[in-house]
Amino acid sequence: MVFVTVLKNDHGQYIGFDCTGHAGFAAAGTDIVCAEIGRASCRERVWYLV
Repeated sequence: MVFVTVLKNDHGQYIGFDCTGHAGFAAAGTDIVCAEIGRASCRERVWYLV
């Protein structure tokens, strides 16, 4: 199972997120669901920094 934790600062503003776990669709290293989660989260981190 993949867990996503949304992070907020003391003012309630969103400041980021953390993803942990494994989707369990396939073995580690070949799981396309985990690969997509990683790709999507990297893309969001880039947009967040711009």
